[in-house]
Amino acid sequence: LMRAAEKGDVGRVKTILAGGAPVNVKDKNGGTALMSAAFSGHADCVKVLIAHHADVNAKERLGFSALMSAAMEGHVDCVKDLVAGHADVNAKTSQGMTALTWAIMSRKRDCVKVLAAAGADVNARDQSGGTACMMAASILEGDSIKVLIGAGAAINATSKDGTTALMDAAACGHSDNVTVLISAGADVK
Repeated sequence: LMRAAEKGDVGRVKTILAGGAPVNVKDKNGGTALMSAAFSGHADCVKVLIAHHADVNAKERLGFSALMSAAMEGHVDCVKDLVAGHADVNAKTSQGMTALTWAIMSRKRDCVKVLAAAGADVNARDQSGGTACMMAASILEGDSIKVLIGAGAAINATSKDGTTALMDAAACGHSDNVTVLISAGADVK
């Protein structure tokens, strides 16, 4: 089932499921067929697996979900299908990363937009106290910063080490991000 889902062989996925295979079977790392389909960008397989009651919130051993995998790879149709299937948009890995932060880190702007619109917590913090806005500021993702601000990101939030998104942008030499943040009211003091 996992191999068929990873390859996008929707006919084979349907046949295997019709034969009684458990939809939520896991590999040795905790991965599922839904995760394989989402990571590989096979939205048709994602839809079939969800229709057969695949656990949209299952996590593998490091805490990755199908939604995180799809967002990280930029498979926006899979992200939409998983969100529609009630995947938890705020689930976190063991490091505190969410689908939104993976989308930002991977520079998958369309996925950032979909996740923000779906109610992803734009102020969620990772283990270092960093936010999605801080991450976007440090990697030259001005468009994502604008999406996050529009969704209510706290642009003056501080991480555990006391840095803000503006500080991150400035430290990385990203003047465009500095301009976006200051225009949105970032504290320059």
